[in-house]
Amino acid sequence: MRQLFNTLLFLAIAQFCSAQITVTSATFPVPNDTLRYAFDDRPALDVQSLYTPPGGPQTWDLSKLVARSLSSQVFRAASVGKNASAYPGAELVVVDAIRETYYNVTNSSFENMGYAGVDPFGLGLNARFKLLPAYTERRSPMNFFDIKVANSAIIQGFAVSELPEVVKKNLPSSAALVDSIRVRLTFSRNDVVDAFGTLKLPFAQYTVLREKRTEYISTRIDVRTFLGWLDATDLIVNQNASFASVLGVDTLISHNFFSNTTKEVIAQLNFNTAQNQITSVRFKAPPRATVPVREVQPPTAQLQLFPNPVDAEIQLSFVPLISGQLRIELHDALGRTLKTSQVEVVQQQKMRWQMPGHDLPSGIYTLVLSTADRLETVPLVVQH
Repeated sequence: MRQLFNTLLFLAIAQFCSAQITVTSATFPVPNDTLRYAFDDRPALDVQSLYTPPGGPQTWDLSKLVARSLSSQVFRAASVGKNASAYPGAELVVVDAIRETYYNVTNSSFENMGYAGVDPFGLGLNARFKLLPAYTERRSPMNFFDIKVANSAIIQGFAVSELPEVVKKNLPSSAALVDSIRVRLTFSRNDVVDAFGTLKLPFAQYTVLREKRTEYISTRIDVRTFLGWLDATDLIVNQNASFASVLGVDTLISHNFFSNTTKEVIAQLNFNTAQNQITSVRFKAPPRATVPVREVQPPTAQLQLFPNPVDAEIQLSFVPLISGQLRIELHDALGRTLKTSQVEVVQQQKMRWQMPGHDLPSGIYTLVLSTADRLETVPLVVQH
């Protein structure tokens, strides 16, 4: 009887293990790879059926996702970057409109070393920002039951003369004694590979591991006086509440699904802090030939934003291509949605939309306009 029990137990364990995969470094990007992602910022998903307890095998159904926009992440050899010498050891670089991001790749990890360009704080500052230690985005090998911790930070100083006026005027009352400031951005992340199974997208399904990530991002500002470095974050927020959207602590909770057959993360489900709502989903983009999607298109000549840079008021002029609902969103440099508005539009009838800008810290923002037939993004600079 004991031999039969042991045999059955062995078979059960073998079946349990055979349903799992191992994600290896073969899924890490290499030069000339292009990773394509789709975004659904209004996912019609049942959080109860997707926020499942640990274990497996499980099935997660994301077949109702809508590719409301697409993006491509093009990896090049780090040597083509203008700032490559500042990131020794980098193998890859991704260049976009506002920054160059450098990556280190080994057999065990895919790491973000930092970026050169517009700051991630929304203050409109340019510099070479370095993540120390490098920020681990992916690991290898990845297996069920893995538990990892990742910590990183950016500490960047600026002379007061380099700061936007909106930051200068909100420094503490003793600002006359301040000769420089220091921005501290710290990341603390807990990763648990807690489930495995099958994930269904609108166009395909994949065998995956699920990694739950809980990340705490703290953004603080120090000022240097004759007393040394002093934390001025709370004083700045008290003087101007609009800085509360940039400074302080953010908690990000996501479920990330990895396959061992594709380089894209199959899906990233982003939850609110209470974990009772899926706020957005990034997922592997569908093949162009099989699923119609609305690519992110550049603004047409019929769309105008003025003034740009903005000071007190944002004014948008456009001619809709179709009648219906137009959704307008304002995103900060970290991709967070700060303001939303919906307006009823009429095809080929010129429209104007206004939004106050005096309450926004100086920095780089993005206006996102979405209708039933297209999605457009408009870069916006706030400068007080």
